[in-house]
Amino acid sequence: MQRGVEKKVFNSYGSRRGNDEVMSRGTFANIRIVNKLLNDEVGPKTAHSNRGEALCF
Repeated sequence: MQRGVEKKVFNSYGSRRGNDEVMSRGTFANIRIVNKLLNDEVGPKTAHSNRGEALCF
């Protein structure tokens, strides 16, 4: 809307894939994402850089 885009075209992440911030949020919102840092654990989690433990975000 700020850039003249109508509300009706804001229907999916795919339609806004040119925006890196939108795609980053979409990645972390995906409940089926497979995390290679956590031995293929599924879900929005990350590994703590020092301890290696799984953390939700």
